[in-house]
Amino acid sequence: MKTQNIYFVDIGGSGGLEPKWRDLQSRLCLYAFEPNKVECERLRKGGHPYQSACYLPYAIADETSEKKLFVTESPWCCSLLEPNTAWLERFSPTYSKQFKVTSFAEVQTTTLDEIPELDEVDVDIIKSDSQGLEIPIFLKGKKLLSSAFAVETENGFQENYKQESTYAQVDMFMREQGFMLFDMELHRVAREESFDRMSGHLSQPMWATALWLKDYIGLDAKGEKVLLTEAKACKVLELACFFGAVDYALELEPFFRKKGFLVESLKSGVAREVFASSYKDGGMQSFEKALSLGLRIFPKRWRQILRAAASDAAGKNHLLNR
Repeated sequence: MKTQNIYFVDIGGSGGLEPKWRDLQSRLCLYAFEPNKVECERLRKGGHPYQSACYLPYAIADETSEKKLFVTESPWCCSLLEPNTAWLERFSPTYSKQFKVTSFAEVQTTTLDEIPELDEVDVDIIKSDSQGLEIPIFLKGKKLLSSAFAVETENGFQENYKQESTYAQVDMFMREQGFMLFDMELHRVAREESFDRMSGHLSQPMWATALWLKDYIGLDAKGEKVLLTEAKACKVLELACFFGAVDYALELEPFFRKKGFLVESLKSGVAREVFASSYKDGGMQSFEKALSLGLRIFPKRWRQILRAAASDAAGKNHLLNR
C-alpha cells in the first residue's frame, strides 16, 4: 500500500514544507513555485528529501501576465495583493511591521491549469499559502482541484490584504467544489504584545490554516461523476488515515467497493490495514501528533515554557541511568 508516489503541489511554498509532512516526504513528487529565477535555480540544484522535486519559476495567479509583487519586511508576507495597512496597524507592531512594503518587483504569473509540467499529473494534495489569492487561483485551477483529495489553505478572517479571499469566502467556495472541512488551526494576534504572555487572555484570530478533504460520497449523491482508479482509491484511504480521519476512510472503503474502484481480489479491510500500518511504521510520529494536539489546550506562554524545559531535558541523561 505504501509504495505509491504522492503528487503534491505547493503554492507559496517558500522555505520548504513543514515538519508535519515528513512522514510522506520520501514518497512526495513535489511541484513548488518560486518566481525569483535565481532562487528557483538554487532550489533546483540543491538537495531535497523528496521522491522528486520540480521547482518552477512562476508566481501563481488568475492569469498569465506580468504583475507587481509587494515585497514586505517579512519574506513570508510578500503578495500580489497590497497589505491592508489600516487594519494591520491596529495590532502589535511586531506583527504589523512584517507586512511593511519595502519594495516592488515585477514577476511572471501564470495559472495552475496552464502549467505544462502539471498537464499529466494526477494531483493528490494541494497546499496553498498564496497570501490572499486562493479563490482567483483555484478558479483558474479547477482541473487540478478536481483531481486533488486534500487541500490545505491559509486565509485571513478579515482582509489582511486588500481584496483578499477571506476564510468565509474560501469556506463557501471549497464546499461548492465538493470539499469538507476536516481540521483548522487558528492563529491569534494581540493588539499589544504584552497580552500574548498573559494567561487566559483571548487574542483575536487573524488567520486559519484549514484542511479540506474531498467528499466523494456527497458528490456522487448530487449526481456528479466520481471516477477513481484503484491506485487513487487506495491512496485516498491512506491519506485519510495519515490526516487522522480514520472514520472517513472507513466510510469511504465500502463506497469505493460499491463503485468498483477497489477490485474484488483486493482483500477487505484496506482502510483498517492502512491505519494499523501507519501506527506500526510511525508510532512515535503519531504519539508526537497526539501530544502536540493535547498541549494546544494550554496558553501560548505555558507552551513556550514547556518547550524550553523539554529542550533542556532532552539533552540530559535519564534520572535512573546516571
